Amino acid sequence: MNLYFFILILVSVFVFFAQKHKNILFDINYTIALLILVLFAGLRERTVGTDTNNYAGIFEDVNYGKFSLMDTTLEYLFLFLNKVAFVFSENYISLLICIALIVVFFNFLIIKRLSSNPWLSVYVYITLGSYVSFFNGARQALAVAVFGMALLEIKNKNFKRYLFWVIVASLFHKTVLVMLPVYFILNTKFSYKKTIFIGVIFSLLIVFMSSLLSILSGNISNRYSTYNDRGATGAYLLTFFYIILTGFIIFWRKYISAGSAEKYNFYLNICVYHTLIYIVVQILGVDINLIRLAFYFQLGFVLIYPVLFKEIKIFKNPVTCILFLGIHILFYYISLGRMSNLVPYTFNPILNF
Repeated sequence: MNLYFFILILVSVFVFFAQKHKNILFDINYTIALLILVLFAGLRERTVGTDTNNYAGIFEDVNYGKFSLMDTTLEYLFLFLNKVAFVFSENYISLLICIALIVVFFNFLIIKRLSSNPWLSVYVYITLGSYVSFFNGARQALAVAVFGMALLEIKNKNFKRYLFWVIVASLFHKTVLVMLPVYFILNTKFSYKKTIFIGVIFSLLIVFMSSLLSILSGNISNRYSTYNDRGATGAYLLTFFYIILTGFIIFWRKYISAGSAEKYNFYLNICVYHTLIYIVVQILGVDINLIRLAFYFQLGFVLIYPVLFKEIKIFKNPVTCILFLGIHILFYYISLGRMSNLVPYTFNPILNF
């Protein structure tokens, strides 16, 4: 587990220096931080992460003729990515690097464009588990990363481009298609009535998707059994954590200045809908895998904290800052231990370390 924290410190240092220099040095340091995260994810052995072995197996099947496009539900862009990765290496290391490069690049791009404090956003991106989440669900993580560009188009009020990015993301994971109506609800003022209404909509959507999951084949059900086991013990704690976190940022909303209110409302809506999915899944008692829908809203927490630290005086206090950093470190430590097969981290045998 020490290696995860070493990477956190190393990346934080480079992003910190990037933030201090708004010229070519910013791009250099920011790129180095990005590459560190890409290589750390890409150089891992297939045993690190529950799904990694599955993706390594798909990579080998696709490229050695053991795979039929007619017999798979895998999205075409992901299959194409397997083909591209094979050009660079016959070892699955190339696929993991390609996945990591796309995921981290898009997340860093959104942070660079939308965050007023990239260091803080990158720190939250890592410590809240958004970064390591694609060590397991890589296909959805690719869709989530691309969907980040769609969130940018919501702010720009450009539905055509929003639609474009959602369609591209769906070529990695079809679940992103349920995000199509999100364009019309995110860029509005936060209100409790609207939140309750969206909660009802989410409930209906999750019940519908749960019904679909219940008729999936046995092979697919078995593929997700480890997540059900993990969710039985961990999802309740995560739900409670995100309820507290979301309540915390709702409380501070009234202290945000008029100049930052629109931005704060936008990020707050993303955070609220993220937490709503956790709550609805737990209350309805449906398939725990549906919590994965919340991943499409995880950028909200990454982007909202810089606004809080800029606007609220108490967050500029050193004690508050240390407390904030400590809580996220503790959460990161616990989540690493509970996420399937992330610890211990081992390198791909091809490296012969």
